[in-house]
Amino acid sequence: MQFEIQVVCTDGAGRQTTHSLTSVTRDAAQLLPATFGLSLAEGKSLLQQLQAVVTQQQTSAFLAAHRRCGECESV
Repeated sequence: MQFEIQVVCTDGAGRQTTHSLTSVTRDAAQLLPATFGLSLAEGKSLLQQLQAVVTQQQTSAFLAAHRRCGECESV
């Protein structure tokens, strides 16, 4: 089995961006404790990647909302 893990970000205008985080491969014929679900390392890696996407999107949205006009200096 192949699991593709993505996060979809929807902005205030309804536009969506999809970010691929990782993929996980598991042998469906074998159900072993070591390969059942996600390992701790895989979970930590996934969370780190998700955190990077979320903070990047939040930062981009904040900067876009607070960008100043070059001519009149208003927000």
